[in-house]
Amino acid sequence: MIAGAEIMSWRGKYIGWYKVASEVLGKHIPELTDREIMECVTPEDQFISPTEQEHQPKTKPLPSITIKLSDTNVELGIMYSEQEQLELFKNIFRDTHSRDMETLLGQLQTLNPSYETILYSRVRDEKPLLIRKYVSARMDQQLLERVIEESEGLRKGGMHIQNNQSIYVPPRSPELY
Repeated sequence: MIAGAEIMSWRGKYIGWYKVASEVLGKHIPELTDREIMECVTPEDQFISPTEQEHQPKTKPLPSITIKLSDTNVELGIMYSEQEQLELFKNIFRDTHSRDMETLLGQLQTLNPSYETILYSRVRDEKPLLIRKYVSARMDQQLLERVIEESEGLRKGGMHIQNNQSIYVPPRSPELY
């Protein structure tokens, strides 16, 4: 028996789904071997892999591809969890990227209403907390800007007023899918 095979065996369920995702997303995700796919599965039972290809510069903080399996569904997502990833994504609001914005919004509008844009908040070693959920097909530029601003607000934390009381909210890490 291969060392570590018993630990990796439950992660093998992601191999087939990754291959389906790579057929759909094509060049946007790297080609991985079965072993590499299993190595990308977290202890929380979620597949997370970078979207960058080997020939692209490593300086661009590109988002990650995620796959989460449950008994009733398969979630495929593009995750922005690092501050640099969100900063790069915000470039789409510049005038020089207006065509890219039109393309993105046009593609989102063609999606089935079951596709969602979701903002989670995470504190180290805790399960992500759902903050907002949007129907991706209804996303427009203003709503997208608001989601980005809200994710930046999560990262800052600080004093907030809730129920007429000033409370401290610790900084959290946003995860945008």
